[in-house]
Amino acid sequence: MSELTDKDTYRGNEVQFVLFELEDEIYAVEIHKVIEILKMVNITPIPGAPDFIEGIINLRGKIVVVTDLKRRFNLKGERSGTHIIIVESGRNVFGVIVDDVLEVLRVVSDEIKEALSIITEKIHTNYLNGVLILNDKLIILLNIDKIFSEEEMKELGGVEGKEKEKQETDTKEKILRKK
Repeated sequence: MSELTDKDTYRGNEVQFVLFELEDEIYAVEIHKVIEILKMVNITPIPGAPDFIEGIINLRGKIVVVTDLKRRFNLKGERSGTHIIIVESGRNVFGVIVDDVLEVLRVVSDEIKEALSIITEKIHTNYLNGVLILNDKLIILLNIDKIFSEEEMKELGGVEGKEKEKQETDTKEKILRKK
């Protein structure tokens, strides 16, 4: 039995995407991967973290790692991010900084095309689920599950875990000092 690819699972179905901008390009991620969208908040930097990790935020008591897709994709970074899209990939939850959130788009899966070679020169093909052409605009469909390697995903989780450990240690020290 042959294995289905991500692109095969779309065939004949309707799919919803959240569209956003990075610089002057339009990108999209499947809506079922999006937990929520936040206006930009203060991000606490993490010393020694990889370049693509902007830092962490407190999301209603949960520490969430925030990443910078512009750095990940080696984009110029002339515009400042205005939103953080909180996404889920496997068991990991993390935020991605985007310049602007545009809309939610529903498309028939047959409209999804293979990524063009000019796009794949900028962004690794593993990161893509394809492209859409809408009103003469090219929309790059990201595969959020593959933007970070397994090792990087562990690191994303590790950053969150280290921060939780630090918070727990600080809390225990405060309790011990009160005694």
